[in-house]
Amino acid sequence: TGTVAVAQYAARGKQYLVLVRPQADGLIMEQLHYAAELRSFDEVPIEEAEIRDDELKLARQLIAQATSDSFRPDSYRDEVRARVLELIQRKVDGEDITLAPSEDPEHKIIDLMDALKASLEAGASRQPPRRAAKPTDKAAAGKRAAR
Repeated sequence: TGTVAVAQYAARGKQYLVLVRPQADGLIMEQLHYAAELRSFDEVPIEEAEIRDDELKLARQLIAQATSDSFRPDSYRDEVRARVLELIQRKVDGEDITLAPSEDPEHKIIDLMDALKASLEAGASRQPPRRAAKPTDKAAAGKRAAR
């Protein structure tokens, strides 16, 4: 039907609020939050800020560069998990695992606009931006119904 459902399920001694929605030939379950787990915007201090035209233009370019036609979860990697598994394997192999003394972090002051522009230039040389696929009328209607 292209609609979504809100449901609850219990696992590991806790009850979860979830959204169940169609995806390809199956269903996807996404975890949501209960109202008590959320803070009201009234509680979050939001300061007024002036946005310059060049900053807004740069933000739009970064969004266009990162936009994709599809979500590919296999293109993301849990780096923390990989490091932990690597340490476990080194320990299994008999290596003595000790923490190296950490150096004090170097405090660099960078210009955020320059860093974002450099990121944009580096990304532009990789591939042209792709636009996100527009949802079908049925999918859009289902999302509106879920809200």
